[in-house]
Amino acid sequence: MNYTRWTDDELRRALCANPLDRDAASEAAVRFARTARTDAEFEELEQQVEDLEHQVDEAKSEAQAYHDDYSAECTRAHELQRRVNELEDAGAGLL
Repeated sequence: MNYTRWTDDELRRALCANPLDRDAASEAAVRFARTARTDAEFEELEQQVEDLEHQVDEAKSEAQAYHDDYSAECTRAHELQRRVNELEDAGAGLL
């Protein structure tokens, strides 16, 4: 549910508007409590989003590191294969 945030003054006015109207006072108090709870839940969700964004950033960084390592290994493997081919060609010339 979406509740409008009540300030302390608004709550006080709502509660004091008709102190004998227990239903209105109770409704105002419940609405204020729900607003506070909703704000707390929203703040908790914001924190969870920030935590998830941080985890995504870490995962991207880790993936980039793996990619960089893989690329370096591929470059090394190609260089070794080139060297093997050169040696085989040199060996074939000796036979």
